Amino acid sequence: MFLGRAMFADAAFAKAARFDKAVFNASAMFDRATFNGDTTFSGATAALARDHAWPDGWHLEVSPEGEGQLAPDSAEGKPSGDT
Repeated sequence: MFLGRAMFADAAFAKAARFDKAVFNASAMFDRATFNGDTTFSGATAALARDHAWPDGWHLEVSPEGEGQLAPDSAEGKPSGDT
């Protein structure tokens, strides 16, 4: 759980990056971050009233209950470019 801002702008992840079930209670910034392995946000949630910059291939979906959950952009369940 990230209680404060989670700042990963310009970060370089050399291997797999797993943020499964992460909870972002404040802003999450992944702008310009690079990922060289599989990246997952399965079950990750985020505060809706905050500014966020998600990695390429991911976006925040709002459930009918008003909760934000990260989802991959592609239909296969992985962001484009991942293998």
